Amino acid sequence: MTRLWLTLAAAGILAASPVAPAEATASLDADDVKMSRFEIGGSASAILPIVSEDVPTVVMGGGPRVTINVAPWMGIELLAEALGPVEDQGTFGVYMTQVKVPVSRSAGGGRTLSLTVGAAGAASYQVFPETRRVRFDGSTVVHPGYRRFRAVAPNSLSVGMSGRHVLSRLAAGTWDLQGLIGAVGGIAVRASVGVSFGIGGYR
Repeated sequence: MTRLWLTLAAAGILAASPVAPAEATASLDADDVKMSRFEIGGSASAILPIVSEDVPTVVMGGGPRVTINVAPWMGIELLAEALGPVEDQGTFGVYMTQVKVPVSRSAGGGRTLSLTVGAAGAASYQVFPETRRVRFDGSTVVHPGYRRFRAVAPNSLSVGMSGRHVLSRLAAGTWDLQGLIGAVGGIAVRASVGVSFGIGGYR
């Protein structure tokens, strides 16, 4: 538990370090960055369980992400990621809803560091093929194939940091470093990198 929060604190301190004026100027060759109301993108992630019933292994994931910036001081982010490898057949994943509160911006707004707080839940989609069983009397019992989708209510807390670096008028690079506490991974660290596209542009 202590290791988890020390990792998050160190990452937050490094990411929040002031941006040098030369670096800020170089990243903004055109006009200052404006806030895009809607951002659509995707990310690739890794989840490392620290305290769980199983032996800790890294679980990889990836999927879409949508961000709604309701105000300059708050955004709401929705994401869904497929996870693997898993022992059972089917597709397993996690979905998350989180609030992003900017705590630091570079000159011009090209780089933003945000605090994130949210809730996560697990989901699965499985396909079961048709099976046949022959009885002792020679008859055959057929069990038809079926599909099953399951999603549990959010049962894990997510707390961490998120960063965004505007790369062009329409695209921005993103990263996340968060702690997960709950049924999704027990106590785990989630790290991700991705890209977002601002509807209407960032400049």
